[in-house]
Amino acid sequence: MFTVLVCADLYGSKVNLEIPFPNAPPVPSINELTRTIEQIFEQEAHYLKPPGYPLTEVKVSRIQIYDDTYLNWMDLVNSSQLHEYDQLYIFQPQSRWHVDLQKDLPAPRPPSMPMGVPVQTVSHTGYGQQSNPTPYSAAAAAPPQPPSIGSYLAQPPPQQQQSSAAVVPFGGYSASPSLNAVNTPYYQQPQYAQVASRGPSFPASSLPQPTGAAAMARERPNIPKEQKAQQVFRDLDLQQRGWIDLTDMERGFRARGIDFSTNTVQELFMKGDANQDSRIDWNEWVSWCELYANTLEVMYYRGREALDEDQLAREKQQTQEALERNRQRESELRRQLEEVGHEFQTLQQQLAEMDARGREAVTRRNLMEQQERDLLEQEIKLERQKDQLRASQHRFQEVAQTFDTSAVGHGSPRRALQSQIHEFR
Repeated sequence: MFTVLVCADLYGSKVNLEIPFPNAPPVPSINELTRTIEQIFEQEAHYLKPPGYPLTEVKVSRIQIYDDTYLNWMDLVNSSQLHEYDQLYIFQPQSRWHVDLQKDLPAPRPPSMPMGVPVQTVSHTGYGQQSNPTPYSAAAAAPPQPPSIGSYLAQPPPQQQQSSAAVVPFGGYSASPSLNAVNTPYYQQPQYAQVASRGPSFPASSLPQPTGAAAMARERPNIPKEQKAQQVFRDLDLQQRGWIDLTDMERGFRARGIDFSTNTVQELFMKGDANQDSRIDWNEWVSWCELYANTLEVMYYRGREALDEDQLAREKQQTQEALERNRQRESELRRQLEEVGHEFQTLQQQLAEMDARGREAVTRRNLMEQQERDLLEQEIKLERQKDQLRASQHRFQEVAQTFDTSAVGHGSPRRALQSQIHEFR
């Protein structure tokens, strides 16, 4: 049985599943792989959907595979790239409701529900909890309720931490799953990543989501404040140091189109820098977010919208490039078609000339055959005439001899003359 490990984002969390192919050939085809992944993750999305969240429709737009030889992620384009227990990562179309984020890959586990179980039979009592049992263990079937971020604020950040989990960035390329990450920032440490990798840190049932006309108008979904704080802090801390400085904050505002003056940005930064060390660490950032909740809101949603716009711009650029390549290909094909047309006309002309020469040769051959038949008939006719002449001459000689014999017996003067001539000779 062929098995692969497939990871995807569901409701802000990364889910890594062991997907078997019991009935496949030695290696499943790309179409079969894509179809099976979509079916299993569709069931997983139904199973793990937190109350109040819109249902995620899983559509695979791109698949990447981790190459153990080159130690990086690359696009999966052919089934020959697949091996037993390869790690795959699927990208879904980016939208206001789904964004692939850079997080650690969790350990793989079996799907929460077997293949083919109707998803409507599963009911939820809360995030990570379900009323119907599954054939797998509870630990594998559903993650435990993640603790809140506040429980970690009092803990000092570790100085060093090694992690063997692969980090999948937005765009799909990552470091090796087998490499260790040293000096990991505090908000990426295991206890913090446990919260970040499992979505909201408290039940989302208290957050009503847009419905009806608001949902059709793509109103912004309600996201827990902790998740917004985590994401904005990650966006600002591009170097993954575990803290941000004034330059990071200025760049973050500018990238989101928030036109604050330099003095205002400095004022906001000083509000967050409680110990006045020219840095804002995670604890200080949480306090800053409590003071400027609306600013955090704007920074979070503008950042997500910027991702949507960047994705749309990339897709537009890719479409334009593909269109230009198709136009160039079309021009090349037209040129080749014209060359083939000219060659076809030349061949037709040569074929017509060869047909004419062939007909002429047939006419000459027929004429020569007729002349040969006439010559043969004349030869046969001449030979017949010769045979008749020889037969006539032979009869004449016989008659002449008979006459001469008779004439000599009777004393014929003619024969006597002939005898004298013969003697004379």
